[in-house]
Amino acid sequence: MNNFVLNLSTKIYFGKGMIKNLGKEILKYGSKVLIVYGGGSIKKNGIFDEVSLELRKYNISYEEFGGISVNPRLSEVKEGAKFAKSKNVDFILAVGGGSVIDAAKAIAVATKISGDIWKCFLGEKNISGALPIGTILTLAATGSEMNVNSVITNKKTNQKLAIHSEHILPKFSILDPVYTFTVPKYYTAAGVADIMAHVFEQYFSPTKDTYLVDRISEGILKTCIEYGEKVYKNGSDYEARANIMWASTI
Repeated sequence: MNNFVLNLSTKIYFGKGMIKNLGKEILKYGSKVLIVYGGGSIKKNGIFDEVSLELRKYNISYEEFGGISVNPRLSEVKEGAKFAKSKNVDFILAVGGGSVIDAAKAIAVATKISGDIWKCFLGEKNISGALPIGTILTLAATGSEMNVNSVITNKKTNQKLAIHSEHILPKFSILDPVYTFTVPKYYTAAGVADIMAHVFEQYFSPTKDTYLVDRISEGILKTCIEYGEKVYKNGSDYEARANIMWASTI
């Protein structure tokens, strides 16, 4: 096995109704929030209403920044950071899947640094800080809700690169399987495939003597096989959604 440092400091709220913890968690870090989201499905399925209600309960003001692409773009990150600075927000809340969370992480960094955020992705600039981040997961796929990674696409240079920093590890993540009930079949299947692809990257690595890690990987893969078909056939199957969601995070 290789040497490693493990920091699992993201506080996880897993299960039905865990949105009730949103306000008290945010107040540990700030009081003016930028809500980052994608194409607007959270406003159609009622999730945004639940989020805004919880924020109002704790007198937390918020601004909205929507329209994040499936593969988040550098232009969106820069626009989001400019907007966040203009509104003097002190906390970033990502409501969505991995793309939204990755964009929110990059926005959090871009808001705190001077100069071009892309230099961080190129390895030419160190990440010295970021606004605190929280997430509300609506698509089980990438695990971005509990990792230190952000992947962004630069359309001008046709590059897709990542940053890795403790500064962008979410302070908390709310994982309510009910929030994934309305995910369309195609994206549900794509999410399961994404989970398995990430696990395969580790499972087939050349590192020797990783017996325990391999067994954990097999457990995740078997969970995807067991519940992937079930959640595809019945999107409102709570047990299936819950197992797939936790497999994604693990």
